[in-house]
Amino acid sequence: MTDISPAGRLVAGVAAAAGFFGLALQLVLIIGTTTASGGTAVWAVFNFFCFFTILSNAIVAAMLARVALGRAPAAPLLGAATLYIAVVGITYSVALRHIWDPQGWQLIADRVLHDVVPVLACLFWLVFVPKGRLSVRIIPSWLIFPIAYLGWSLARGAVDGWYPYYFIDAGKLGYAVMARNALVVTALFALVALVIVGFDRLLGQRRG
Repeated sequence: MTDISPAGRLVAGVAAAAGFFGLALQLVLIIGTTTASGGTAVWAVFNFFCFFTILSNAIVAAMLARVALGRAPAAPLLGAATLYIAVVGITYSVALRHIWDPQGWQLIADRVLHDVVPVLACLFWLVFVPKGRLSVRIIPSWLIFPIAYLGWSLARGAVDGWYPYYFIDAGKLGYAVMARNALVVTALFALVALVIVGFDRLLGQRRG
């Protein structure tokens, strides 16, 4: 378990609350739009948990809630959560923000899940999580989750034609383009992971 200061627990609590709020709001919205178009609430919930953004925000909110309660997970787990939510923010800003124009409550959910939580979570890790506890050897284990998610998304898409993100839509792009995009995203995960470990080592040496 990682020791976090009272100020850090406060920031973690705010970030966790924001994450849970954004997730709850997005769930209500997706149920509403799905049922309005003839789908079922169960199907809406299933699709809700098929987005990497949702899964990453849920992981971060759960971990930071534990931090706020004084039971912080180990540094490698906090590093993994920071990696996933950082890539969510980066990918959304680079590849997704420009393709739609959410309004009203959807805009609020969008901003919370893609901007507020990623920024708060990354700042929390940078400022309050003790450094000098990570190694590049941890990176392969961090990549298991996003790679498994990609495999699941492609398998589901091959069955029913639904893909959570356009850049891995093999049905429209073809498998060659999809594979290229998947490699780019995987490389982004690896690069951000290296940055996190690099900052951990650098700040750990300075504070030491």
